[in-house]
Amino acid sequence: MDKNEKIINFGKQSGINTTGELLDPRFDWCFKRIFTASEEQSKIALIDFLNSILFDGKDIIKDLTVLNNEMPVESYQQKKARFDIRVIFQNGEQALVEMELKAKDNFFKRSLHNISRMYSSQEISGKNFNSLKKCYMVGVMGQNLLGDDCDYINELTFKDKKGREYKDLSDMQIVYIELEKTAEFLEKPPEELTNAECWGIFLNYASYDDKREVLEKIAKKQRGIGMAVDVLNYISKDKLERMKYEDALLAEIDYQSDLDDIRKEEQEKAIKVLLKHGIKVEHIAEDMGVSLEEVEQLQKGK
Repeated sequence: MDKNEKIINFGKQSGINTTGELLDPRFDWCFKRIFTASEEQSKIALIDFLNSILFDGKDIIKDLTVLNNEMPVESYQQKKARFDIRVIFQNGEQALVEMELKAKDNFFKRSLHNISRMYSSQEISGKNFNSLKKCYMVGVMGQNLLGDDCDYINELTFKDKKGREYKDLSDMQIVYIELEKTAEFLEKPPEELTNAECWGIFLNYASYDDKREVLEKIAKKQRGIGMAVDVLNYISKDKLERMKYEDALLAEIDYQSDLDDIRKEEQEKAIKVLLKHGIKVEHIAEDMGVSLEEVEQLQKGK
């Protein structure tokens, strides 16, 4: 299988669009490249995105600094801890943005862990805990994990049993975006779309050639998205940038393949243990989610 076939197959399996003229912003390399590059367009886009998601489009964030805008340098396997976007605003508040096209249930626990780590990493003078600044965790998910009764954007914070929110306990706010719920936005006239809805369309559909017209309309409507489209156009057409994107895709393919091999090896070990303890082949196949033939082959030592 050649490189292009690998990439196309991976796209079909992962939900990333690898056949469009423009690259898919939902792939983490592309997501971070759009928002954290040295170009001024990237900064404008990131400020607009965060203002749209966190502050209903209000111009709250005037300036920000990206705290970890380097690409990984050792190995691609380390990218999971490096590909998050962490920024500090002009008022000292911080935000962490994560893109997970296929987020798992542990994404929620990881969100809580990461925002707690970010909050506790702040320096305090003596015991002046009042100097601690608010932190935000923005989790962009490709699919619906929260359920149909939840909105496209969901804000989570600390509340008591009566639903009362206390200012100091709201210093950690988690916001989840579910891109799967953006299809209905395509039916709305551009002038009726909110800033946050426009960003949902950009992230979910920018790489699809048949959505180019709506992309152009929201880019004209919203300056930050216009900047993001400019960056996306550039990296999609530049040979070197496209090569980096494809290298990242291939590295992800190899990484997932290695994980699959490890999972299969561990599964086979577990099946052999169950066989050793006399568990019926039929029960093992059902419990482990494998075929009867696979268990029988392991039983025969093949």
